[in-house]
Formats: sequence, C-alpha cells, structure tokens
Amino acid sequence: MYASDAKHSNQSLGQKLLSIYGLRASTLSSIDLGIRKPYRLLLERLGNPHQKLPPVIHVAGTNGKGSTIAFVQSILNGAGYSTHIYTSPHLISFNERIRLQGQSISDEKLEAYLDEALEMAQDLDITFFELTTAMAFKVFADHPADFILLETGLGGRLDCTNVIQKPVATVITRIGYDHIEFLGNQIDDIAFEKAGIMKKDVTCIIAKQEFDNLYAQFKQRAQEYGATLCCCGSEWDIKDGSFHSGNTQFSLNDLGLSGLYQRENAANAIACILSLKQSGIIDIDDTSIQSGLKKAHWSARLEKLDHGHLAGLLPQGWELWLDGGHNEMAGQALAAQINHWQSTDHKKLHVICAMMNHKDAKSFFKPVIQDASSVQIIPINQEDAAYKPEQLADILKPLYDDVKTAQSLESAIEIAVHDHNDQAGGRILICGSLYLAGQVLKNDQA
Repeated sequence: MYASDAKHSNQSLGQKLLSIYGLRASTLSSIDLGIRKPYRLLLERLGNPHQKLPPVIHVAGTNGKGSTIAFVQSILNGAGYSTHIYTSPHLISFNERIRLQGQSISDEKLEAYLDEALEMAQDLDITFFELTTAMAFKVFADHPADFILLETGLGGRLDCTNVIQKPVATVITRIGYDHIEFLGNQIDDIAFEKAGIMKKDVTCIIAKQEFDNLYAQFKQRAQEYGATLCCCGSEWDIKDGSFHSGNTQFSLNDLGLSGLYQRENAANAIACILSLKQSGIIDIDDTSIQSGLKKAHWSARLEKLDHGHLAGLLPQGWELWLDGGHNEMAGQALAAQINHWQSTDHKKLHVICAMMNHKDAKSFFKPVIQDASSVQIIPINQEDAAYKPEQLADILKPLYDDVKTAQSLESAIEIAVHDHNDQAGGRILICGSLYLAGQVLKNDQA
C-alpha cells in the first residue's frame, strides 16, 4: 500500500486505516503461500461471512475487471436487481472499495466494521488485504442484496477473494503482463493464476485474449475444475461493433464508458448476463441489457472531464480526458483510441502523465506518446512510491525528444493550452496511474 491510500477526510477513521496499511504478515514471502491459516481463522472469528453471502459474480483478469463489473452492475440494477461491489484500489477514499447497492460504505459503518475486524485479528499474523477482504465479506453478509460483484485483488487462485466456493458465475477478462513479481513473467503462469477462480459446475466467461494459446489453457483448466466455459471466439464474439451469440446481437456502439476498448468489457458483461439468464438465475429482456450498457459509469476509465475546476481552465474547442491505465495492455488500448480520435477530428494530443515507480513506464507510454504534440510529467503529490518527474522524463526521452516536467496539473494544462493553441482546439489526456487519477478527481471536486 502507498501513502495516498491512507488519506481520509475523517481523522479518526484515517488513523485506523493508516494502521492497517502497515499490516504485513511476517511469514509472507510469496504468493505461493496461498490462502493462509490466519486469514481463515479471522473469517471464522467473524462468523464465516463468506459462506453467508448473496450470489457472487467473481471477476479476475489483468485489464478491464472494474469496467466489466460496472457494465454488469448497470445492467442488473436497470433490471431491478440490487448489487454490492468489492473492488480495489480506490481513487479518492477507501470507502469506494466496499459499495452497498451503488453507494460507498458510510464512514460510520466502515469504522464499526473495521473496529470489529481489528479486534478479531489482534493476535493474528494478518495482511492488509486479508483483513479488508474479511471485513468486506462481513459487511456484505449483514446487508441483503441480490448479487455481489467481487473483484480479485491479485491473481485469482490464491487471492483472498477465492474462498468463495460456489459463485453463480466467474469472469476472466483479458490477460496481460502485470504484477509479474508475484504471478510470474510468463503469460501462461499469469493465466494459470487467474484461472484459479473457476469452480465446479459454474460457468466461466472468458474474454477476448491477446494471446491465442490461452484459450487452450483455459479449456484444460476448466476440465480440471469441472467448470463450464463460455469463450469469446466460440460461444460468443465481437464483430462489426456488436456482440454476437447465436441469433442474439447487441450493439456495442453506444456505451456509458468511453473508449473503443470498452466494447470488450461490455461484451464480457453481456456474456455473463446471458449465462445467468440461461441458468434461470435472472429474468431480463434485451432492452434492459442494451439500456444498462448505455448507463454504465466507472471513474477514471477514459473519463471525459466536462465540468469542474480543470475543465474551466480550457478554451473553447479543447477536451480533457482522464485514464488510470498503467500497464502495456492499457497503453495499447489508449493508443488505439488516440488513433481513432485523430482520424476523426485531427485535434492535437497533449499528454500529461505520472506513474508509480514499480511500473514499466516504457511499455505503457511508448504507444501512447508517439503521436503526441506535447508530453509533460507531473508529480503524484506526497507519494514516495511514484517516479519523480525528472526520473520519468529520463526514461521517456528515448521515446519522445521533448519531454517536459511541470510542478502541478494546473500549470501543465496552462502550458499545453498557451504553447500549442490553435483554432481547432486540442485534446489533453491525463494518464499513467490510478493514483494520479485519484489525485485529479479529488482536486477537481475541491
């Protein structure tokens, strides 16, 4: 966890959150240690809430987990079903990680459940994510809903969320290289860990994959687990901007989330919803599905900032976009969107960026900045685990000749506007880190 994570407007709650961010199990050295006994004991002391949950949809993958969940949530909510959500990390406040029927958990409830979890864990060698996941399960067990949308924290097979034995569906989004220090540096190793959320007699939705060999691996793993697969490219597909499955078709051209890459995440959600419908778990019509796709929202996933402090700094004709992607696959997805933009309106692109220092900056930024008219690097405030602007500039200079640094987002926007202004306007893209995205959204709301 990082310094930014522990900040909270509630001082009492903030101090308690700060204490759990320091939790590290003394024996924890590798993901291969698995779902550990102290975590299972904590769950037992809390009444085994993971065994008393509403129906769970479990989502793993490298990119697109949050957006896929957002589409599923929007479709289910629009059809009258209530949902709780557990995701990480948060953008502004820890409360965002635990959402009850669309709303972040209140400070009062969060502090009460946190106090209980800390009391039960005081003699246990527990980690931050073990404690927060157990706490979230307790919250969800105490608050009725029709479904829980559960995002893995890291991997899948040995992730804390994988104590759920009988979800109603599992989803594996696109697999790429991320967290290789834990999951391995081979794509097959990473896919092996993600596939660990498969369960016997439960349908697993497999998203479109960049690496074709992964479909065979997922098929093998499904046979071992006794799971049923519903794969992109076989049971369903994406063609000409639409989702196709047999005679069923849904347009992917009018989505609540921007970006061409969101078509894949929307398609994952549709496949999941249709699987639940086919199993008789939900009753939903095509109109509700199409409407739900259009109403989905997920902050900092190619989000256009039309209002607020930052948008007010722009002249007419300029656009401001925010994206929290930070790995190679996310960079490629952004590059595809940039190419689409430039073929549509020819606005010049100005990139303002930052990144955490454990990320592969070259892999992410190479496709993003190659056609940019300017590139500026800013700090992630009060975050020691982020690249200093000068450090990131040195990494990016071989990729882009004229990388500049700025001390604040506002000054970077001002430079982009005044040094590169033209009558056609321009487009500013803020990217490279969810922590930067959280900083942007927090400041824009102030």
